Amino acid sequence: MAALELFDRDGTEKTSVATICQRSGVSNGSFFHAFPTKDALAADLFLAILIDYHGEIVAALTRSSDAKAGIEAIILAHLRWVTEERQKAKYLFEQAKAEWLNSIRAEQSAENERFVAIVDGWRTPFVEAGKLRAMPVSIFVAQIIGPAQIMCRAWLGGRSSNEPGRYSDMLVTCAVGGLVA
Repeated sequence: MAALELFDRDGTEKTSVATICQRSGVSNGSFFHAFPTKDALAADLFLAILIDYHGEIVAALTRSSDAKAGIEAIILAHLRWVTEERQKAKYLFEQAKAEWLNSIRAEQSAENERFVAIVDGWRTPFVEAGKLRAMPVSIFVAQIIGPAQIMCRAWLGGRSSNEPGRYSDMLVTCAVGGLVA
């Protein structure tokens, strides 16, 4: 996590391999044995954080047995992860379009597709039973995560001092109102 702390403090571009090695207690040789470049480390870190984030959402969702509870679980897991893993969340959301991610775009896309497939697998029986409105899964996910994500990005970026969790009830009410049939 030394690299994440340095990337958060100094920015990915300004953080040097030497600083990462010094902070993490590894030699230059060990670093370059594991990662060909600093950008490769940054990309691997990004992918690991994305997988962690998705894992938290999926774990909460799979414990939900009805449509409303599932929507609420996704929103609460998202808000909880962002506030408890602020450094990771900031990195994930701020670096999503970084050029150095091009080396892992296929893996990132596969992870996103895996996540959406799990959400869709949970959602589909509720749509078929008439308990959730029928819509493309991408819109379903956007309706749940989108509003919460706006609140989280403002908080992470310092544009809001209000912790996003304080809006959880409103975010759940809005999502349930738009998605539950």
